[in-house]
Amino acid sequence: MFRKMHEVIFDLADTFGGKMLSMMAACEAFRIGDLELIKKYIEYHCTLLTDDEDRAGAEEYMQELIGKVSSCYESKVCTPAQFALLGHLAYSILERHRYVPHNLDLFSSMGGDYRVQVEKATPEKIVEMNAELAELICEQESLDDCELTARFTVEREEHKKDTYDYRKY
Repeated sequence: MFRKMHEVIFDLADTFGGKMLSMMAACEAFRIGDLELIKKYIEYHCTLLTDDEDRAGAEEYMQELIGKVSSCYESKVCTPAQFALLGHLAYSILERHRYVPHNLDLFSSMGGDYRVQVEKATPEKIVEMNAELAELICEQESLDDCELTARFTVEREEHKKDTYDYRKY
């Protein structure tokens, strides 16, 4: 499912546009760490919003996403190719176990953290999926010098609310 979406979402957003497709493309770009595509699709998304639809919040959200990915690259915790590979590996496990990500977040401090919260997963299932992810990462020679740690967690209540809730529009 995620692999297929990656293959088509950018073409769909370019062909049909719209608020939903442009935001889905931006989120996919964030998942693989593509700064240019994040900017392209959220900027386009913002042009579709009125002031009443929180255009300012969407623009701030774009800066947050770009800032998180840029920070990883600037602090040299990973390369763009390593980031994309981690994203593909993590989401291949979600697909295999038929789980939906609740949230993806990125932290560049202390070596970096690519954290995927998983909807409706038990702690036992999270442990199993993290073990699979660790094994897949160890098999990838290109990730030997990558400091960004990819991991799954159960769905958690965030202390900080999202800047922009794109699901409303």
